[in-house]
Amino acid sequence: LFCDGAQASVVLCNIGEGSQRFCGEHRLKVASRLRDVLLTRLTWETMGGLPGMLFTLQDAGRGGAAAVHGPAGLGSLVRSFRHFMGAGPLPRRVCEVVDGSVAALAESGIE
Repeated sequence: LFCDGAQASVVLCNIGEGSQRFCGEHRLKVASRLRDVLLTRLTWETMGGLPGMLFTLQDAGRGGAAAVHGPAGLGSLVRSFRHFMGAGPLPRRVCEVVDGSVAALAESGIE
């Protein structure tokens, strides 16, 4: 968890299952300030809490506000969320690192 004091934004590095519970227990207001999620791998341990956090952002009126960055295959994974989440909570910006270069996918509807 990284909080940028100047812009009052939050960057999460990996978001495993239980991340929201942890934030709630420690009174961290992440949903209102989350800007970016950085995933190091596409495993349950590193991204199991992502769908729930996206739903929480949607409930806070910030659906799609956080960008998600991660390894190759992230775009396909986020697209698969549409089947049970709908398009509203999905991030508007998904960035994959493929062979050392960044491929930005515009909308996770993903255009």
